[in-house]
Amino acid sequence: MPSVTSDQNLITRQATKAKKLAYSEIYIGDFSGGLNIRDALTELQNNETPDCINVILDERGACHKRLGYVKWNATALPNAISYGYESDVCNTIFWYCQADGKLYRDDGGVLTQVAQFAAAGTVSIADFAGTCYLAHSFDGLFFSTDGTAWSTVAPSGGQIPSGDMLATWQNRLWIASSTSNLLSACAPGDATQWDVAKNSVGNYIREGNDFPIVCLFGSSGAEAASTLQPTLIVGKRSGAQGSIHRVIDASNADYVTLDQSVGPAGPSSITSLYGRLYLISTSGIFETDGQNPLVPIGAKLSRLWRPDSIEFSHPERFVATRTRDRVRFSLALLGSNVNNLCLEYHPGFAAFTARSDAASAYVVHGQQDAILLGVSPTVPGQIYQHDVGGADDGQPISSRLTTKVFEPTGGYQQRLQHIHVLGRGTFTVETLPNFTLSGKSKVLSMQASGFQWDFDGWDDPSVGWGEDLVEGWDDFWPRQLGRAFQIRFTETSTNIGTSPPLGIGGPAQAIGAWATYGLHLTITPLHPYG
Repeated sequence: MPSVTSDQNLITRQATKAKKLAYSEIYIGDFSGGLNIRDALTELQNNETPDCINVILDERGACHKRLGYVKWNATALPNAISYGYESDVCNTIFWYCQADGKLYRDDGGVLTQVAQFAAAGTVSIADFAGTCYLAHSFDGLFFSTDGTAWSTVAPSGGQIPSGDMLATWQNRLWIASSTSNLLSACAPGDATQWDVAKNSVGNYIREGNDFPIVCLFGSSGAEAASTLQPTLIVGKRSGAQGSIHRVIDASNADYVTLDQSVGPAGPSSITSLYGRLYLISTSGIFETDGQNPLVPIGAKLSRLWRPDSIEFSHPERFVATRTRDRVRFSLALLGSNVNNLCLEYHPGFAAFTARSDAASAYVVHGQQDAILLGVSPTVPGQIYQHDVGGADDGQPISSRLTTKVFEPTGGYQQRLQHIHVLGRGTFTVETLPNFTLSGKSKVLSMQASGFQWDFDGWDDPSVGWGEDLVEGWDDFWPRQLGRAFQIRFTETSTNIGTSPPLGIGGPAQAIGAWATYGLHLTITPLHPYG
């Protein structure tokens, strides 16, 4: 006959079992953690994803499909475009093809050749003192006031340094060469005066290493409340190693070093947004205020930044740009000769998402309400306007988001009974049990709801409002066994969605074809030890 102690243990085990067999619920209403490919699938936060492509995060952390891109120039140029710059002085955009040395002006997508330089040379363009200047690595320094006629700059004193990088800062035109670490600047306000006796300056950026300069970037510095010092950022690199420096005195090009181990990947690898600088390097993605050391912001992507993931043979092709309230970086994955991965960074959440619409050069067309233009890495001479429509140059866009792996019963057997999704549009939801790559799926559609006047009910105005809902709910009952689960959302189409008109008036706006704002999982544990 069992003892009293054994009876008590039996009662305890039964109570424990009964407690474990209660329903479990998981609610996710926030995806603002973004992409995390560093940590194990079960270690992610609930708001992070180990796998996403062609989705964006809105201001509250919901997941939306991105918009596409359309041709900007109807006729592609004969060769690949390697550089772009919008000039306020000339009121136009310039595009340069390194393969043939040709420079084009862009008037609303109509490209006209305006200059011819030595082929294979690199260029940089900057506006300074009412004139647009162009530095060519072989041919020298040129200027234009209308964007059509270009002439060689004739020095009024001294000798113009050779270079292929320009920046304007503190009333000087600064120039550097990607084959040297000499930084030079003209006399204040005069790009023809390069005589040191007339206040032209030069300095070798040699602290920490003797690498060549690969990037110049002017920063206002107003974001550094403690110093309020404007700065000129100088980036250097040799192979995978780099450094970054801040010029602190325009009168003698004196500088300090921000980081002796990290530098920008190339001449277009730094951008600014909201008073912060963002750069892509061969070591990762970083942020600074221009005054203080770099801060890594891509730690969750650290597994990507390895030579068995990224093609580091041409890091000078990695580019960065701002686009409204986000930052985008384009880079090449291993085995690719062109940029084929875009990473979008949301500063508000410090989170990334991945995109397939990489570019080889960017221009933010400010005169047209900050239109983002991107040069195609794969179609020679083609420029695209980004964030327009539901297709990538007519091709469907495939989008995907996968959640972390959930173990609500600690790895014991369970049944995923029900998924309740709040979202918009039509997309597929799929359950992935036990770390598998596929599972049960269902197409959910949240396009409309309620009765429609004179359609669902005969001439009865009380049965509906006759409009599609902006958001809706749909359900999936997988009733699937497993010890752990992931949820994946997928959709491929050329569709777009439409937002409701702004509450203060105005038209409806195009948005991604689908979105998910939250999901509710209902789970039944089956055995506390099974």
